[in-house]
Amino acid sequence: PRHIFSSVVYSQCLRYKRIISNGVTLCRRLEELKQCFVKSGYPLNLVDNIIKDVHKRKRNLSPAPSAKDRPNEVLWVQTFGPATSIFKEKVKEVNQLIQLSPVWEDNDRVIGVVSRKATTLGDLILQRKRSALNSGSIE
Repeated sequence: PRHIFSSVVYSQCLRYKRIISNGVTLCRRLEELKQCFVKSGYPLNLVDNIIKDVHKRKRNLSPAPSAKDRPNEVLWVQTFGPATSIFKEKVKEVNQLIQLSPVWEDNDRVIGVVSRKATTLGDLILQRKRSALNSGSIE
């Protein structure tokens, strides 16, 4: 997809912008980078537009701000199973213990639980069968 190609170019150009402080050197390096992308099959117009956009941006060396809605939450991903309810109870107990610490006292939930269904052999077989039917290799 086009957005993947453009984000690869964009992130690399931004990386150069952060690393290189001299404007003349940055222009030379971005030109070299442009040639590499074009030789790799990226459209010249796409690369040129992204480089122009990066040139307009300020050089930002500060880290990206973190999400404020979950500043200290750790998500624990588990698959459904017989111990799911026991696991959720234990997480509540651990959260209560952690919140006794002055560092964590303002957080409602420090450890969160995300439950996912595990892939079964049947799921894999059906997925491959659907893929084969869609490609036309099975009639």
